[in-house]
Amino acid sequence: MDKKKATRRDFMEEIIIPSGIEANIEDNIITLSKSGKEMKRKIDGEIKVKKEGDKIILSVNKARKNEKKKFGTAAGHIKNIIAGFNEPFEYSLEICNVHFPMTVTFDKAKSQFIIKNLLGEKHPRIVEVNKNIEVEIKAPNIKIKSNDIE
Repeated sequence: MDKKKATRRDFMEEIIIPSGIEANIEDNIITLSKSGKEMKRKIDGEIKVKKEGDKIILSVNKARKNEKKKFGTAAGHIKNIIAGFNEPFEYSLEICNVHFPMTVTFDKAKSQFIIKNLLGEKHPRIVEVNKNIEVEIKAPNIKIKSNDIE
């Protein structure tokens, strides 16, 4: 009985860069910018990245399972950056407590969430966040907006 060898394939994807967005590629680092906002993403070295006209071309030769995963992830990250420039991502969170009443505040100058009395703790918890996000707190709801999905 003959065993079939696993075939390796070549993968390529072209991602169109919309007008108004500029793209630069250096050492597998993609920099996309639009109206003063800039986002960078490092792409794995096994994936070839190049820019031709208004397209970013990702390719990988003889891809195995691991390379396929990295290829799909890289393409997804670039598409998310482009989508974030067109319309910011928005998340709605809700502050929930059962026994201990906690308070959540946002210090815009330091870009920190400050959570007081979480599970009855004496010291506040501080969560550092990206400086490019917009936060709106109306207890018990929190709305977070950002161009970067992460």
